[in-house]
Amino acid sequence: LLILAFPRPAESQIGGFIKKKAGEVAKSEAGKKGDVSTSKADSCGPITSQKVQDFLRGLQAEGAARNEFDSRVAREDAARAEAEPRVKACRDAENGGPTFQKIMTEGFTGANAPSTGPAVQAQMDKNKGKYEEYLDKKCGKVPPPASHDPGDTYRKAHADGAKEAGMSEFCYDVLADRVIAFCKLSNKEQAKAVEKGIRIENVGEVFTADEAKAVQPHCGEL
Repeated sequence: LLILAFPRPAESQIGGFIKKKAGEVAKSEAGKKGDVSTSKADSCGPITSQKVQDFLRGLQAEGAARNEFDSRVAREDAARAEAEPRVKACRDAENGGPTFQKIMTEGFTGANAPSTGPAVQAQMDKNKGKYEEYLDKKCGKVPPPASHDPGDTYRKAHADGAKEAGMSEFCYDVLADRVIAFCKLSNKEQAKAVEKGIRIENVGEVFTADEAKAVQPHCGEL
């Protein structure tokens, strides 16, 4: 998904990933009213500056692992796209040529030439196999299609990200939801939240002023 092996500071790497994650972690909570007594903060504790830093470190680890998978798939797709026309052109050029004629007529002359239908078919199959081996050596093979299904890769990356952040996967996701919700606020709303706290009605999130102060400095990274 995402971040190339840390050639740039963490802040610039996390941005693209968090935008993708925002779509993944969007819940069906839109439209629900927030309630301080049942806030997600109650189950995972309030947001602190240290928690946000730990969360971003976990995101960086998760994004790097997912990016490794995505980059490998992209490389395999590129290799296949490059090989297909090259291999086809080579095989087409060989088709019907002298080597083709030589290999495909082997065994059909001389005293031991096949004389029955099954024997002729067996010799033809043998020659075809030999010709395919020749083509593979001469022209190379097209790599098989890459699998775009991440399977357990993304799930493991997510678990490893939470572990790197030092929190459960549930609280890792809760923090992602809350950070994303806060950072989608306008600059004016964020500034107000830093002073007085804020209730984000459409996603049912409540931030104290201290929580807003912990999150707001990092919104530019996301």
